[in-house]
Amino acid sequence: MKISKLCAVAVVLSGIASVATAQGPASGLKAPSTVSVIASKSQRLRPGESFHFLLTFNEAPKELEGGSVSARFERVSGPAPRFKPIDEEDHAIWTSVPVHDGQKIYNLSQNIPPLAAPGTWKLVEVSISRRRQKTYSVPDVSFDIPELRPMVVHINSPKSVEAGHPYVATVTLDEYSKDIETNCIIHLYFHAHTADSTKRAMDLGDIKLIPGQLSYKLSYPLDSEVPSGPWEGDATIRATLGDDRWTCQYPPLGGDLGFSFKVEQNKNIVFPTSVVVTVNPQQSELLVAEADRLKAKAQHLRQQLSTDDVFADRFLLQNSLQEALNDLDRTEKSFNEKGKESPSRPVTVFFDDIRRSYRDALKIVIDSSAQISQTGPRFVGVRVTMQGPARSLNAASEAVLASILRNASAYDVVASTKVLTFTLHVYSDPQGATISYKIQGDDEYQPVDHGTDWQIENIPRAFYCVRLQMQGCEEKETPFDAMKNQDPSVHVMLKCKRGRP
Repeated sequence: MKISKLCAVAVVLSGIASVATAQGPASGLKAPSTVSVIASKSQRLRPGESFHFLLTFNEAPKELEGGSVSARFERVSGPAPRFKPIDEEDHAIWTSVPVHDGQKIYNLSQNIPPLAAPGTWKLVEVSISRRRQKTYSVPDVSFDIPELRPMVVHINSPKSVEAGHPYVATVTLDEYSKDIETNCIIHLYFHAHTADSTKRAMDLGDIKLIPGQLSYKLSYPLDSEVPSGPWEGDATIRATLGDDRWTCQYPPLGGDLGFSFKVEQNKNIVFPTSVVVTVNPQQSELLVAEADRLKAKAQHLRQQLSTDDVFADRFLLQNSLQEALNDLDRTEKSFNEKGKESPSRPVTVFFDDIRRSYRDALKIVIDSSAQISQTGPRFVGVRVTMQGPARSLNAASEAVLASILRNASAYDVVASTKVLTFTLHVYSDPQGATISYKIQGDDEYQPVDHGTDWQIENIPRAFYCVRLQMQGCEEKETPFDAMKNQDPSVHVMLKCKRGRP
């Protein structure tokens, strides 16, 4: 340090005016009363460098050997720190040297810690201490830690990549900042997610930046089952100090950080279009027992119903449906607990379809009750054939009994076939009609990529609507209830115009 480039600033303090953070020195010990500071007028430093300055006391300390001379710097201005620093390096740092009796001049060096935040740092306090401390105010002495310039990154991503093959992109930097501390190791991390609402995420790996190297290759092997379709990605930056877990000051990222690509399905992989969902013996036993109980429940309910007391019947029907729904919830829970795997879609569809039939019956009961309250009793005679003499029932009673017996039939069919899925055979005359189908209650039909005669394989048991379409013929919708039919087939006679193409 050349003295010609330094300026000396002296602060003369009387013993009474000195600012002390604790009591003064012990009796018999002599501390200086004034201090002057010599430092460069302005310095711009980066982590790892040091700020040098001289402290000169007006007289040499006595009886203070073994103590220390300390200086404290605080950050007085600058941008908000970009990450949480270690200890208090974001707003205060210290340096000190030992006190020597008879020595008036002390050469101090403030090392700039790795996490000292950018901004202006000011010397705010000088002190001498040995058991007790004496503190001195100081003039305006400061240094600056400049904010690191953004590291500009460009990512050249491929437009598409086939699942099961490596994703390879080129990453380039405009420059590697010379202001980054020597031991600071910078990594760029790359992340991607599907562009649809699922936002399925995937890490594409990272690259370690090397000072002086501006071009890198990012290569990541894609799994063969990565979802096909558009993906979007971006880059982030992290740093560590050498091999330590502590971080260091690193620059923000700039440039073309976002990228996109499309994953193409692997042409050598064939995914199954359907799956058979089997029922284990414990589940079969549960369904058989529940089916028997439901049949007995329907028989008992029929015996309780009386066409003479409409309002009592309505109350009985509503209670019976609510009990059936509660029993269905318990059966579904027990069925899933007895399974070896988590519930699949066919299981959910199966129980939901039964649940829907109960709710449809409840709606009929409620609508029938409303008509009775407005116009008086009006019954529609129908018959339900079970053991014992047949008796005439109204539409609401018939709907409730039918929903309970349908539930029992569904349990019997699954318990006997040992599967929750089935294959529906679709036949038409003439052949070649386009097939589409949906579960009752769904909004849209699902197309089948083959015309009649054909089969729809391994679909959940439920109530279906099958639609056949053919040019020159009337569109035909046919219901099929897989809960009751052991013969899973639909035969449709299409009405076609003469001379159709």
